[in-house]
Amino acid sequence: MSSNAGELRHVMLGSIFKPEVPLGAARGTPITCHTSATGKGKLHGSPECRSLRSAASVNQFDIPFGEAVERLCTNCRWALSTDSPILPLGAAVNDVDSLTIWLDRDPEDENDIKAERDAAIALSTGDYPPPPPMTSATRMRKTARLGTTRSGNAMTAPAISAMDASHTGADCTPT
Repeated sequence: MSSNAGELRHVMLGSIFKPEVPLGAARGTPITCHTSATGKGKLHGSPECRSLRSAASVNQFDIPFGEAVERLCTNCRWALSTDSPILPLGAAVNDVDSLTIWLDRDPEDENDIKAERDAAIALSTGDYPPPPPMTSATRMRKTARLGTTRSGNAMTAPAISAMDASHTGADCTPT
């Protein structure tokens, strides 16, 4: 099996991982961090992070991911090899977070949730509900879009289609 350790992915670890996320086997994976000479404060993925600009000097060191996760800068990207166990864990955490956001929506959005559920059922079954009854205002807008005959009667979509099909354009002259 070929190794892809030479390939890197730059990942915003600080915005993905929180201290409460179980890290499993990724806990001991070393990551390269940068910090001010005092060693206090956030850990950064790059010495060029804007938070480190005011530091007199910057130190680079490797630290186990489990020890670093509480101090990760949320603006930095860490260069990780594509075979790092942190990458699939980060993808799983992102998936869980997006599902949690969807499930934790405000109950005020109950109508939106019902509409989304009904739309999902319709798409999966092909059983679309009938359209709501047309109000007179909607009927007037549709009539205005479709046009009217000379007698003032509303033209229907089939009448317009038939008219378009019979029209050859022979009586049209360029202006």
